Amino acid sequence: DNGNVMVGVGGATITYVTKFNMVPTPVISEIDKITGDAYTITNQTSTGFTISFKDSTGTAVAREINWVAIGW
Repeated sequence: DNGNVMVGVGGATITYVTKFNMVPTPVISEIDKITGDAYTITNQTSTGFTISFKDSTGTAVAREINWVAIGW
């Protein structure tokens, strides 16, 4: 499922349903973004990625996203 995923203050690990042959590019759409928010994607593999958000002051925050992974 890639719709309406809650990313908690500690971040979220997204796992793909099917493993990709190469590391795909995740495309993120922030549902409840506030001006100044930024996300970081880490631990990208062919099976998933980790995402976290910070607000304009650098404080970790919870946000909701939609995502899709593009690759093969």
